Amino acid sequence: MKTRNFLAAFTLLITFAIQAQMHPKFHCLWGECDFQPGQLIYAFGDNVKMRTAPNTNAKVLDYLPIGHPVLIVEKTSETMTYNGYESPFYKVEYDNATGYILGALLSLEKKEINGNTLLFSYKKEGDATFLLMRNRKSDGSYTQDKIPLANSMLSLEVKDSGIDGLNQLLYVSYLSEACGVEGGGIYLLPTQDNLVQLAELSQVSEAGQFWYSERFIFPSDEGGVPQKILFKKERSVTIDESHNWVSNSEESVELSWQDGKLLPDFRKNQD
Repeated sequence: MKTRNFLAAFTLLITFAIQAQMHPKFHCLWGECDFQPGQLIYAFGDNVKMRTAPNTNAKVLDYLPIGHPVLIVEKTSETMTYNGYESPFYKVEYDNATGYILGALLSLEKKEINGNTLLFSYKKEGDATFLLMRNRKSDGSYTQDKIPLANSMLSLEVKDSGIDGLNQLLYVSYLSEACGVEGGGIYLLPTQDNLVQLAELSQVSEAGQFWYSERFIFPSDEGGVPQKILFKKERSVTIDESHNWVSNSEESVELSWQDGKLLPDFRKNQD
């Protein structure tokens, strides 16, 4: 069993390394997802200290306001635990100067959604992992939300809902390339005042045993319905693999955006 688990973990690491090269916007807490030289990255923290050397005892050269860009020069071998995880220091260029900044104080990426400027970072609390999201205001202030994650390997995608009054959504999409690992995601609606979580969808499988999938189909997607979001749930369970005996089920419902909610409540009759 230990050998089997090791092989599964090793396969996941190799697969994710390949995926990370194919999709540079995937994020994780591993070295494969570290910032690369030449990347333009934005400050997640406010008044982030840029120092003369990669440690907290070094002289401060400048303070970066939240959302300010820096150019990654290289990753150093120096690290520090911050927000519950180990983060490397990076050599960066900022305003014609060169210095060092802790990676955890830099945003995974920047997204512009419905007039909101969004910045992202990780936080670990024990075994739990969270996505921190800051919404930077035009006056330099910001609000922060902490989103629990079922899987720390993810991408951040902007989705045009195609629904009047709903506009753009942020989709936190989990990467799953191993059995039993959550591969669904979370749909979020950022506004100037708050963050609305529309839905957390699940996709999980166990090779040769079962698979389960929940997904949203938007009006512009294949099979989409005008002004509706189609929620589709599918399940397949293997009863007898030797005879290819499989039980499949499917459920779907058309959702409308009314009074700031998706209706009807598609979780109401969950089994």
